[in-house]
Amino acid sequence: MSRFGEVLREIRMSKGWTQNAFRSIGISANLIGQYESGRSLPSYENIQRISDVLQVSPSVFFDDHPKEDHHKLLTTLIQEADREETRQAWEFALPCWQAVEAFARCHGLPSHQFTAQIRRGMVLTRLGRWQEAIDALLPMLANRAIPISQDTLFDVLSNLAHCARSLGLYHQAITYLHIQGASLDRSSKSWVKNRINLGSVMMLLGDWSESVSVYREAVQTSETYGYGDLLRWALLGWSSALLNQGVDVGVADSLHRIERLNQEEQNPDLSRRVLHNWMVYARLQGDVMTSKMLFDACQASVGEDPEEICTLWEEGLRIAMQLEDPNLGMAAVHQLTEADIPIPMRRSMDLLIAEYLWQNGHTEDARIYVSRVRLSLQGEKDPWAYRIVALWDKFGERGGNV
Repeated sequence: MSRFGEVLREIRMSKGWTQNAFRSIGISANLIGQYESGRSLPSYENIQRISDVLQVSPSVFFDDHPKEDHHKLLTTLIQEADREETRQAWEFALPCWQAVEAFARCHGLPSHQFTAQIRRGMVLTRLGRWQEAIDALLPMLANRAIPISQDTLFDVLSNLAHCARSLGLYHQAITYLHIQGASLDRSSKSWVKNRINLGSVMMLLGDWSESVSVYREAVQTSETYGYGDLLRWALLGWSSALLNQGVDVGVADSLHRIERLNQEEQNPDLSRRVLHNWMVYARLQGDVMTSKMLFDACQASVGEDPEEICTLWEEGLRIAMQLEDPNLGMAAVHQLTEADIPIPMRRSMDLLIAEYLWQNGHTEDARIYVSRVRLSLQGEKDPWAYRIVALWDKFGERGGNV
């Protein structure tokens, strides 16, 4: 929510007015709602007209700053930044928000500086500059001088969780999502989104049972309140967590249900991920030829997300192990080795590659991948994984199989 939206809502509600109160000046309740949520920013002319109806000075929307020319210039800068965001021109939106932030800092407009820094952090997230985004957003949680609305807090924590996840800081991402979830109404769409995001990070950590539980909550809430758009993603996550546990019971029904829910909107991203789950399901059912056919179909339509690509080739390697297909196996090894993925995910992939190489007699190559995992674990409190690697090394020294 923008500074303008927060102040507008506060004054309007203090008067007991609804969002229809500005219809007399040609501003609809829908537009007021967009202003208050921060989804749209008004022109300075509209700020003046709204101020007249509220019987306040426009300066109340600018930290009581008295200079009208500063109000106008700041509004123009914000509108330009908002326009660039609307057309998703993030590389142009970034300098716009930097200009807003600098202007607000120089002219004593702390709440606008605060808002601009948040928006800058969110744009950095869009640009994939994860650490810079965290550096911009994290201080906002500790800023007690300016109150942060629930809507803004939700957005900040969502962005922080996404950045942490992208950097492989999965426990940090979970912390942000737990903080976010604690302040949400358990019947809201926002809470369901929080559960879906939390479940996905838990899967990356290999915490399948907890992930299943979290996704089940998302499914149940979506069913109870009729959130069909979110139910599809909750069911997808739930089925994925089950398949990662090697459980296929109930998965087919869930995937068919997602396909029915997706018929109207036809979300291609969702369709692609459902196809991936059918591939894993076929392998678990012992139908490895169908699984290979679905792998080829997935490969033809895979997106650009590194996680998605690696998950696909991970499954390709498992299929190669069952089919004893050296061409597919070595192609998967190459793809997984070259992938730019976070360290926790890299460990899992390297161990699977080592297992494949070991099975196919490439003992020395397998040891190289195991050694990489050992090095990445040094200094970390991950005794379970370290014991697995140590045991593997022990078998390797004896020349045995794992």
